[in-house]
Amino acid sequence: MRWTHLGALALLAALAVPAASEEVALVPYQDVFYMVEGDFLRGRVVSETEDALKIRVEPQGTIVEVPRRRIARTKSREEVYLDEGRAALGRGALDLALRYFESLESNVDQGSPWRAAAGREVEAVLYEFARRGQSIVITKSGERLIGEVIDKGDAVLILRDRGGPYVAKNAIDRILDLDDLLIERGDRLVREGKLEEALAEYQQVLDRHRGVSSRWSDLAGGKLGRTHLSLGRQATEAGRVEEGLEHLKKASRLLPIDREIAGELREAEEAVLALRGRKEKDALAILEEGRALSDSERYPEALAVAERAAAVAGWLAEVRDFRRRCQENLLLLVSAETELPALFDPTPGASAVESRASRLLFSSLVDLDEAERPVLSLAADVQVSLDDLEYTFVLREGLLWSDGSPLTARDVQFSAHLAVDRRTEGRDLALARHLERVEVLDSLRVRFTLSRRALRPLFLFRFPVLPRHVVGEEFLSRANPYLANPVVAGPYRPGERKGDELALYKNLRYPVPDRPLVYGVVFRRYAGAEAAFDALVAGEAHVLPEVPAARVAWIAGQPDRFRLWPYGVRDVELVLFNHRHPLLGAGKVRRALCRAVPREEALVARLGEAKGETLPRRTLATGFAPPGSWMENPDVTPYRYEPGYGRELVREVLAEKGYSLEPGPPVRWMREGEEIVLRLAYVAADPGVAAACKAIARGIEEIGFRVDLVPLAGESALRDLAGRRDFDLLYYRLPLGEDLDVSRFLDPDGRGPGGSNISGYLHLGLAEELHGLSRTLDPLALAAGFRSVHEILHEDAFAIFLWRIERYAAASVQVVRAVRHPEHLFRRPEEWRLVTLE
Repeated sequence: MRWTHLGALALLAALAVPAASEEVALVPYQDVFYMVEGDFLRGRVVSETEDALKIRVEPQGTIVEVPRRRIARTKSREEVYLDEGRAALGRGALDLALRYFESLESNVDQGSPWRAAAGREVEAVLYEFARRGQSIVITKSGERLIGEVIDKGDAVLILRDRGGPYVAKNAIDRILDLDDLLIERGDRLVREGKLEEALAEYQQVLDRHRGVSSRWSDLAGGKLGRTHLSLGRQATEAGRVEEGLEHLKKASRLLPIDREIAGELREAEEAVLALRGRKEKDALAILEEGRALSDSERYPEALAVAERAAAVAGWLAEVRDFRRRCQENLLLLVSAETELPALFDPTPGASAVESRASRLLFSSLVDLDEAERPVLSLAADVQVSLDDLEYTFVLREGLLWSDGSPLTARDVQFSAHLAVDRRTEGRDLALARHLERVEVLDSLRVRFTLSRRALRPLFLFRFPVLPRHVVGEEFLSRANPYLANPVVAGPYRPGERKGDELALYKNLRYPVPDRPLVYGVVFRRYAGAEAAFDALVAGEAHVLPEVPAARVAWIAGQPDRFRLWPYGVRDVELVLFNHRHPLLGAGKVRRALCRAVPREEALVARLGEAKGETLPRRTLATGFAPPGSWMENPDVTPYRYEPGYGRELVREVLAEKGYSLEPGPPVRWMREGEEIVLRLAYVAADPGVAAACKAIARGIEEIGFRVDLVPLAGESALRDLAGRRDFDLLYYRLPLGEDLDVSRFLDPDGRGPGGSNISGYLHLGLAEELHGLSRTLDPLALAAGFRSVHEILHEDAFAIFLWRIERYAAASVQVVRAVRHPEHLFRRPEEWRLVTLE
């Protein structure tokens, strides 16, 4: 071992100084280390007297005479090597400790106690390498083994992935720290000209010693700086001045700045400034082209131009902002659905998903704001006569259909006639009861004359405005090809339908400037309500129009991820009877079935309370009337669960008609050897509905009817089934809408195909009552009349009224400015905006 470097004295100075009274033992003509007034000197004793020593000081070679009283202590070379190695081991300088101990072993005789001590210290170093976790063992054959070093007697075990080879101690050439290996690799890559790869090796060393100065970090920092300097010069010479400047800046932070490096750095900065100036001009010129495309709302093309500008000068704030706006306008909002719209049907009789899609496509004279107050939409103004019977609407100027044709007052007149025509499926009964005539005054003005005053007149003018030149017919049926690919005036237009997705894209002719903010809305079908919920949680979808009841509490507990809106409290879930069925037309049979259903048990199944979730608010229903509304009759009490009484009512009816009750189990009503079977149809997408139907079926079977459950693929299948009257019992969610108008579901004229009276119910006294109510605006008379309607429907067992559940929609926090969703409508989608979460 050589001791010519300056670090030796610093290491020796770190040793503890013994007391001055300690006895001094000297060995003439041997190397000694002695302390003189706190400083260690190394030399060889040349001669000695009683009072002083003459010592040749190394490495200078000068001879000094040192009084004995000034010498605190002397050490032999072996003792110094051992002490210094132990001190280095204590500081964690394992490679330095190993050098001390190896030098001691190689410079003493075999069998010397110093050699044995050095061997024990080598083992201590090996254990310390193992404690630190990773070392590189290089055998004499040149093989490198990476892993933990564990001493096993005469061998060293190199652990790799829970196992590894044993290496005999005498086969080990040296043990390196990982930092040494990384620096060696970096040096080799530099010699091979692979400077970028060398950077990674040196950087690993700096990262391992981040915030702590050490021999390795200082060494790696210098090598890293010189490599950056070489790369900077190469890039600058090749004309890549920006890349060269970055390397030179990094080199300047790692190396002492000299005049040459400072000059190169200054020249590179000047070249970059000149280049950036040229690039900024080019990028701004490109940006002008993109802005022209954006003004025409050609966002895909505008985004392509923005990407070109960003490739030239992506640091410019103007380029970044324009690119971000284009990206936001091209984001697609995904709605998680359990089925796709079969058609774009804007009438009240459409399914829920069809209504949601239609809300994005069609516009009307009047719309509702977030607070459900009427606001003008296609109309710019409305003038009302003093008797409240004439309403003259003035259309906005420049309205266009999505095919470019002008939207005029004649389209409004045509749409009003379409909405009230008896042949239109899902006709607007409220408008039909009030409308007397529609007159076109000019291309922008249309006058409506009402036959009688309406309680909330502006709500009558929310019928969809459709293009006369495309629809063609004077009424609207679901067979009309227009509903498959309509020309529209709403914020979106129909897009492509692919597999489980239906896309709607921004209507570039929508009259509200810069709206909608989201370029497209995608309806994506999932296999059931739970799968749709999982899609929202996973981030695949942005909006979930109906949250499964058992998942409401979980969504509510994630306010940083989702927004939750309650809605639909006006709607009631019930089991409809087909009143044209030979048995269900009998009031006693209907009353028996109403008392056979264990509604509390079915409600628990409907909401999944067994999961222990906090559930949405709900109320057992006694009729159509929402609890606390002006329609509710507080004297009506819910049906009691009385299966015994139900069996007696059924026996009274069926025994007279020749049916026999076969004793069970199970007990079944039979006729001519065939048992009576009632089919209960329901939409299978919601597992809670399926569970409730099973509980309802069990209750009905207790009074002797076998019930076959008929799961339907979606709301469109349910709608078709109801339209054909091809059901016995139908689990149905009956929407009342904003006006709480139940008359359309009881209208005798609506019992035909496609009519609103889907159960075929007829009650002459009730029809007369509703006719009288339609002719009055007296609030007290209306309240009294509808309370009477409530009582009649309950006593006549119109349906098995089940419950009213507060429903919820959810949206990701990425959806900005989304307002709450009524059940069948997306409210004001033109205000939606999507943001990208960090």
